[in-house]
Amino acid sequence: MNGINTIFNAIDHFDPESFASHFTDNASFKFGNADMVFGRDNIKDAVTNFFSAIKAIEHSIENNWVVDKYVFIQGEVTYTRHNDTRLTVPFANILEMNGGKVATYQIYADISRLFAT
Repeated sequence: MNGINTIFNAIDHFDPESFASHFTDNASFKFGNADMVFGRDNIKDAVTNFFSAIKAIEHSIENNWVVDKYVFIQGEVTYTRHNDTRLTVPFANILEMNGGKVATYQIYADISRLFAT
């Protein structure tokens, strides 16, 4: 699914505006155990805040499947901290699509070690 590559490219290039443009106006977004975020502008703000907490991010998509209006993505993500140390963890994402836009985006990844001291 070409749109998925565009979404992940926006994330990996710290482009919250482009990332948010893929969502419906009233979309929901949940990253791990963080609170659910509602609305395109709030999603953009949440992603912007997360980007400020890390130096870089890089996704490696291993599999993706489309079933009806759902997209399932599985792979690994590598985070680079501001001190240049790196953490790689597996992830799985579930997207519900509506009219070619993301209506619901859920990220399943354990990033608890990302900010551990």
